[in-house]
Amino acid sequence: MTVERQLREEFVTRFDFLFGALPGRVNPTDIDQVLERRQHFLYIECKRPNQTIPVGQAILFDHLLLPQPKSVHLLHVVGNPPDEIEQFGWWREPLQAGSVDQVRALVRGWWDWAGTA
Repeated sequence: MTVERQLREEFVTRFDFLFGALPGRVNPTDIDQVLERRQHFLYIECKRPNQTIPVGQAILFDHLLLPQPKSVHLLHVVGNPPDEIEQFGWWREPLQAGSVDQVRALVRGWWDWAGTA
């Protein structure tokens, strides 16, 4: 499978290293900004004129608005993806040394678990 690499912008982390780690047409998405105040969250997504929100991102947005998610996990990654990952771990747990392939495998494992949980 050929992976299209995103253009490199200075100080912007790319997540194209996860393309192909998940089944079908599943790809990572982003939210442009998020604000939090006293456990109140405001998500902001910006698009250019005539740019539509992809179906997968729309599903994510709809699910963010559900009253209670089934689970929330935050994966902390240290490095310069997609070329190098030095450490990774779940938020508030100790980081461990790791690689791009280990993070890809962890994300795939989470995906498979979430499909059965």
